[in-house]
This record gives sequence, C-alpha cells and structure tokens, in this order.
Amino acid sequence: MTHKHLITSLAITLFLFTLNQSCKKPKDPPQDPCANKVMVTALQQDYYHWAHFEKSGPNGTAVWLYAVNWNDWSSKVVPGKSYRIAYKEVKCPDDHMSNKTMNCFAYPLTCIKVTCLEPVNYTTEPSSSCLGSEINPPAFGDYFTHALKGQKINGNQLRLRMGYSGCDRSQMKKFRLALQEVRYRCPEPKMDRVFMAKVVTDDNTVCQAYFEEDVCFDLTPLRTYMLNEQSYDFSKPIVIRLLYRDGKEEDFVYSF
Repeated sequence: MTHKHLITSLAITLFLFTLNQSCKKPKDPPQDPCANKVMVTALQQDYYHWAHFEKSGPNGTAVWLYAVNWNDWSSKVVPGKSYRIAYKEVKCPDDHMSNKTMNCFAYPLTCIKVTCLEPVNYTTEPSSSCLGSEINPPAFGDYFTHALKGQKINGNQLRLRMGYSGCDRSQMKKFRLALQEVRYRCPEPKMDRVFMAKVVTDDNTVCQAYFEEDVCFDLTPLRTYMLNEQSYDFSKPIVIRLLYRDGKEEDFVYSF
C-alpha cells in the first residue's frame, strides 16, 4: 500500500468513527435522588409493622408509606417529626401486612424506596410580640396544658387566657403553643385539618404564687407548615382544637 493510499484509508476510518460517535444517542443526565420531595410525618414505632411515614393524600386524607429500605434511614428519623422525602413506589414485600381494608379505621398504604430525606424544622421563635408555637412535638401527649379560656384568632395570632404557678410573672415568657395534627381517614368535608393545641412549658418550677394572664401565640409556624403541604385545600379552614386545663376543649377556625 502506497503512502497516499494509507493516508486515505486512515482519513476514511477517522471519518466513519466520528460519524458513528455523532449518531449515538446522548446519555440521559443522572437523575437527582432528591427531586420531587414531599412532606411527611414519621410514625410512632408501634406502627412500623404497617408503615413508617404518613403523608397527605387527596382531600386531606392520610396515606401511609412503608419504606422497604427503612434500615438505611431509621437512624436519621425521630417519630413524630416532619421530613421531606423523595422516593420511588415499589412492590410491597410478600410478608408485609399490606393494608387491604378501605374503611374509616384504616389508611391507604404505598410501599416505597426512600432516595432522599431531610428534616423540616418549624421554629418556635415568634415572628411577632406574641409567644411562640411548635408543630407536631413528639412529646405532645405528655404535656400538661395551662390554657383556661380561648378568646379569638386575629390574623396569625391566637389570643387566650392561661394560668400557671411560678415565682414571678417573667416565667410566662417560657410558654409556647404546642400544635398536634390529627388525621382522619374520613375527614369533615367543611374543614381541611384539625390541630389539637396545648399551652405548654418545659419549666416545671413550682412556687406558691399563681398567675393568670391574657396572652397571644404566633401561628406563623402553622401557616408555614400548611403552605408546604402539596394537598392543602385553601378553600377550607383549619380547626385549632384548644385543650383546657379542666379537660374541656373548644374549636377555633384559622383561615389564611
């Protein structure tokens, strides 16, 4: 083969190789494992044989999520806390107690593989002159409420009268409003969500003095929580069910 023929052959080979590479289908970009996150609440450990998370379904109903790769994420999850997770729906394991009853005492269930998880922190620091509030505290059931009588909701503020034992009135600043979401399989059609509410404190100092005060609590964290809900129905109000120290309760409607 002459030198001229060799150069021609190499040129043709290079051309065909370049043409073949240009005709190849470009590779899809890597998929973001944290794309399309949804907000969920971690269930208590007693429910782990059924599911690990709860999210909002259509019309505000609850949907339970069972993570088939739970062992990969369990150390990062605290029961009762809120998280944003990304996941893929998968087939439930054969030995899973899949939810097959669709009545008011059971929730629809989906099995998932979690691909990303991040905590959602709702600050208890007030954005106004009112006292703070917190959403879905894990110890809600253990808290004693100091609320005596609710008054009204004005904008993002809940006003009420509270009573407490303390050494001086400055202890009032240590109180906050704890709000715990209650999910119903068959919710009331005229409302979107119900939140149980207690006036609580972590300061259990006991003194002979007793005080009663008219105070307000900032509801902005609750507003932020609901605005992050993908299925929140803005046409329906939220009900805050205020629990009183004497065991009674009263509903207040919160709209925004």
